[in-house]
Amino acid sequence: MFRRTWAVALGALLLTFGTTVSAVAAPGGTGRPFRAAASGQVAYDFSNPRHCPLGFTEEIWATGQATHLGSFTVSATHCELFTGPASGISYDGEMTLTAANGDQVFGTYQTTWAFADGKATVSGGLQVNGGTGRFLHASGMLTQNDVISIISPMPPWPVDMAFRGTLSY
Repeated sequence: MFRRTWAVALGALLLTFGTTVSAVAAPGGTGRPFRAAASGQVAYDFSNPRHCPLGFTEEIWATGQATHLGSFTVSATHCELFTGPASGISYDGEMTLTAANGDQVFGTYQTTWAFADGKATVSGGLQVNGGTGRFLHASGMLTQNDVISIISPMPPWPVDMAFRGTLSY
């Protein structure tokens, strides 16, 4: 009877300790899977703070849910270049993902996009290069897939964003 009670107690202790250790990752952890989804809007800033050649800076604001961040906001700016009558690239992009507690993940990106059926489909990569708080030395690569609904001749336009990849911090 004593052995059985001791075995159950030890098993419960190990289960509790093991769960605690796996829930709190060690600093500098590598290759953690990352997924996020956010919805927001795209707009043009004609004051052109990034000095883009087309005369405007494109801005994105969104909110969503992400692994390692929980509820988060997205803010991003980039320049545009048309590569065809209904296609182009977004370049010189800078993005900040901000968790509810204020910790931030910083990244740079370039994407390609194409217009069809009233939507712009966007895809590319987001290179994570630091942050604040627990993400101070973050690194990683995320794929980005967005859909912008072109609902009027000029923005703001709604955007749905999805990210997937790995994050080390």
